[in-house]
Amino acid sequence: MAYPTLLTASEALKHLEAIVAEFGEDYVYQGHGTRDPLGVLVCHYVHNGKPDCLVGHVAHRHGVPLDILAKHEGASAYAFANIAFTQKACAVLVAAQAEQDRQKPWHLALTKAREAYHRLQLKGEDLR
Repeated sequence: MAYPTLLTASEALKHLEAIVAEFGEDYVYQGHGTRDPLGVLVCHYVHNGKPDCLVGHVAHRHGVPLDILAKHEGASAYAFANIAFTQKACAVLVAAQAEQDRQKPWHLALTKAREAYHRLQLKGEDLR
């Protein structure tokens, strides 16, 4: 299923900023006790019928239904590339997702997303 418009890097960053403002800069995603074999936190796009992690919130705000998000549990944001997100949006979201999965406060995840966005800007990428 493709969405009428793909989420752009600029839109992804705006959604991340709004989510961090809503939850608070010091919010730390705790997951639900799930860890991968290396002990890294596994985020959940959906939990108890609601968006859960940063990427889950962004995707849901963009219109990705919760049942579709749930089918992609355990995958990175790139699972939605060219379906709901542009490749550039994925780069921004994966930067945030990586910080979140290290159990860093969401303001640090937002900082990493901004850094990824600015690296793309410096390359002259179209981020619309």
